[in-house]
Amino acid sequence: MALAMQYPDYVTPLLHQLFQGIIASPPTDLNGILQREAIYCALGRCAGRMKGTINLDEWLPVLESEARNTNSEYRLLKRRIAWLLGKWHHDDSRSLAVHVKVWEVLLAVLTDRSAGSDSAVRLAAVIALRDCVENNDFDIESFHPFLEQFLANLYPVISESETVESKRRVFKTMNSIVGAAGPRIVPLLQPIAAPLPALWTEADTEYLLKQEILIFVKDLVEASKEHSVVLHPLVVMLIQEGMSPGARAQLDIDSLGLWEAAIRNCPSLQPIPGQQSLLDLVPPLVETLGSDMDAQANSNHLLESYYLIDCPLILQLCSQQLLAAYATAHQQALPTSIKDLTESLELLIQLSGSALAWAESIHSSGLFASLLKYALASK
Repeated sequence: MALAMQYPDYVTPLLHQLFQGIIASPPTDLNGILQREAIYCALGRCAGRMKGTINLDEWLPVLESEARNTNSEYRLLKRRIAWLLGKWHHDDSRSLAVHVKVWEVLLAVLTDRSAGSDSAVRLAAVIALRDCVENNDFDIESFHPFLEQFLANLYPVISESETVESKRRVFKTMNSIVGAAGPRIVPLLQPIAAPLPALWTEADTEYLLKQEILIFVKDLVEASKEHSVVLHPLVVMLIQEGMSPGARAQLDIDSLGLWEAAIRNCPSLQPIPGQQSLLDLVPPLVETLGSDMDAQANSNHLLESYYLIDCPLILQLCSQQLLAAYATAHQQALPTSIKDLTESLELLIQLSGSALAWAESIHSSGLFASLLKYALASK
């Protein structure tokens, strides 16, 4: 690459000449495959300079033929082809047919289970796919017909990957796809989410992998917005386990991120019979508010989000426990935290709908006495 930048007048024609020398006929032995792989590598590293010299439109049929070859010696070349497409596909001026052909070739490499492929080849396709999707010139319209196929075939790559880092790379590619697809992901929510509980269980104490799962579900929620209600049973399970004592130190930030996204995109807290809902997370959240000063700010913020959706329902569910938790938190809070707690209570009272929903509880919990004592002491 350095030579191409310093001596473009020499290197560009040389690479073009080498390309023309190999492209006319397929390699017949391992040496020919290695030579072609080396030239593809050079072309990929110099993609920015070679795009005006080599036409990807005419090159794609050759790449597709090589990508579909079942010869076991082609595995190295297939890895390079996937990587190459990730470098060369960044051009919004290409026709729809070329974009479609690129997705077809990548999908062929990703799904190839013949002797001419292996897990490393498929992982290369995963990484190349992410490179294509994250580019500014990514064309979602050409990709949309392949959306379901790509997502369905990424899960097997997770299962066959032997390292946590490889699995994380697959999830990062899935995150990129979901983010680019946006609302188009809605019809696929249930099949996409179905394998996740098993993957979560298999991850056990691999917390880096569990973080990727939490981030992926958060991205699904944000992409599907109000339609994310179908994911709530999964969301509740992940948050409960992510905030459990054994995992909280490693997963609390991503669990809270998922929780906030789920509430922000929740149209209603009314539970669906026989199905877990975000309402199931309120009692432990209330308990945390009154018992864990370190988590007090996060708990208070989440409760405010619940109030904005359906404050009367929250008070109906646990007004006594909630205001008792506020009383305990208020008595233990630092002066800087009391203002936040007071503002949260003001929001609760404003949105309650009726004083009857909180009047008795604010007295019996001791919260009113605590607030009055603090107000008098502050004069």
